[in-house]
Amino acid sequence: MSKGIQRKSEFAFLIHIINLFLGIKNSFNQKYFDWNRIANRAVSEGLAGLCYEVLPREKRDIPGWLEQLFRFHYYENVARYIRCEKSLSKLMDSVNVPMVVLKGMALVPRFYGFSGVRGFSDIDVLIRSTDKSRFKNQLKNTNYIKDDSDQNLYHDDGVILDIHTDLFGTARIQSRKLAVKMNAEIPWSKTRNFSIAQKKGLCFEPELEILFLCYHMVKHSFLKLIWTVDIAKIILTYKNKFRWDYFVELSAESNLNVFSYYGLHFTNEIVRGLVPGEILGQLRTFQSNALQTSMYNAVMQGQKVHQFAELFFLSSIQSANRKLAFIKEVAFPAASVKKQILCGYKLSLLKIGFYPIRVFQILWIGLTWTVSLLKNYSFRLSYKFSE
Repeated sequence: MSKGIQRKSEFAFLIHIINLFLGIKNSFNQKYFDWNRIANRAVSEGLAGLCYEVLPREKRDIPGWLEQLFRFHYYENVARYIRCEKSLSKLMDSVNVPMVVLKGMALVPRFYGFSGVRGFSDIDVLIRSTDKSRFKNQLKNTNYIKDDSDQNLYHDDGVILDIHTDLFGTARIQSRKLAVKMNAEIPWSKTRNFSIAQKKGLCFEPELEILFLCYHMVKHSFLKLIWTVDIAKIILTYKNKFRWDYFVELSAESNLNVFSYYGLHFTNEIVRGLVPGEILGQLRTFQSNALQTSMYNAVMQGQKVHQFAELFFLSSIQSANRKLAFIKEVAFPAASVKKQILCGYKLSLLKIGFYPIRVFQILWIGLTWTVSLLKNYSFRLSYKFSE
């Protein structure tokens, strides 16, 4: 942990659990816990199944109800993985289009071993944009049903299929094109085979996979600690075979240093010594703004700060004109993006129009940021007086 960083007790406990899971020794001397807070935080961070796996190694009096809660989530993860694996197997039999399996469905069989440890909500696949029409036509021969709210989502007996045509979402959110500079065809030259659903599937080489996972974590404002476990498992699995120089080169070429740096820095704060210091130094090629730094420090101390990823996108854009274009696109998005933003709102609210809702969203985000910063300041102040 970086000098001067104090963490909320439940956040620190979960970091301790993560290190135990990874087989890394760490000292943790706290004696008193709010088990309700730990339970809620473990579930929200995607760590409930992992906690169930690790608890026998933790020599503490864990409440019985907490163990049962973690056990429920562990076996819920197992059941969901079985459903997803079965659905993916049918998909691979029915669709004759190259696709790369992304995120949880690709990570669990390769790095976790036990499907109960790492849960995920859907199957994410990457296809070429030129194959999209053919892919969707072939989906008609399966049990997948199109989602009315999003043209990229399909459902099959509780399993959600999320179809991506570019790895970093620049097709879905146009403003991201101002920051990300990776050609959509490049990821296809960096794939490898792996065994999934008793079939041969495609995944990414580890360097590109971590680049994507860092981007995904920052894009979602460090929402779940399980994403740091994903990154740590890949690095620890490949060890000296992981090509750090190649990773830095790939990150720089794609203009993703902001995301690579913060994704790896945050993971390194959770699992100390995982990322070489000189690598973080080589990735630190940008200027951070004060608000971004304050938000990130709050996250490292265990605060939940939602929807501040745009600050990282702004840091990755060098040109002032492109920064202004990014802000304009965020404020006045394309029609396809508007639909995504409004997804989930009641029909009665949608009648008032997009921009009144958007103004409300921005004001609400500003309020949550202010509350997070005040909570962070209050937490640091109380910690200082308790010393």
